Amino acid sequence: MENQASKNDWVTIELTLLLPNERSKNIPEDTSKHPYRAFIQGFLKEEVARIGDEVTVTTLIQREHQGHLLTISPAFIHGFGQPIPELLPIGNELRNLLSDKSGESNEY
Repeated sequence: MENQASKNDWVTIELTLLLPNERSKNIPEDTSKHPYRAFIQGFLKEEVARIGDEVTVTTLIQREHQGHLLTISPAFIHGFGQPIPELLPIGNELRNLLSDKSGESNEY
């Protein structure tokens, strides 16, 4: 992974919205010990920046945010976990039930 970004590169920044002492007293103690942070993706406005630098980004909806450069060209790494075996056949079972009642073919 490259350590330097150029103007208009797609990046992720991190910014602190609330410090621990500014957070609500109605949240769990282990949560309230940490700052409330945001991670925002956008296009870098600076000509050149390195990981950790304070930068400004413009998001896809044209909002500007300032924070510390966290990643350059971030990958989408989220997922929905492992398939649940009991749920896998539900779609076909439902199609079969519906086609049996409607008299239509269950070929999909």
